[in-house]
Amino acid sequence: CYLADFESFQKYKDLDKYREEVLCDNPHLQGFFKQAVPLFEKPLTISQISFDGKERVHDHILMCGDSASLIHPLCGNGMAMAVLGAKILAEAINNFIKNNNSREELEKKYESAWTEAFHKRLSTGRKLQTLLGNEMATNMGISVMKRAPFLFRQVIRATHGKPVTV
Repeated sequence: CYLADFESFQKYKDLDKYREEVLCDNPHLQGFFKQAVPLFEKPLTISQISFDGKERVHDHILMCGDSASLIHPLCGNGMAMAVLGAKILAEAINNFIKNNNSREELEKKYESAWTEAFHKRLSTGRKLQTLLGNEMATNMGISVMKRAPFLFRQVIRATHGKPVTV
């Protein structure tokens, strides 16, 4: 799995050419692609997706999963985040029913709990994506993290959140 921005891919307009000309320029990826055995006849692709923030509540509809926010690939396990998002929503609805809360209170509590669980890490992932789009910033960041591996662990913590216990 990899991310490519539209401009960089547009030059090649073909997945095989892009892999050969861009991805295989990295000797580690080149070795990987030589040994990798594809699971599908053709690569699976999606394009022009946005990781920008979304509303968690729209016209009194509670959003969950990708409708609440697309999980940035730099932010850890998207399936685990989807399950946690569903848990947050289920708990908010359960409290709404149990405590006979107002719809407005349900929406506010859900938005608040979702924001507490995900906003910071998704925001960090978007910022990191922007930095990784700049070759000089990427090279500097890698160089710094090679010398200070604890910083790499900090980035992982910032984008992957806390372990979830249910």
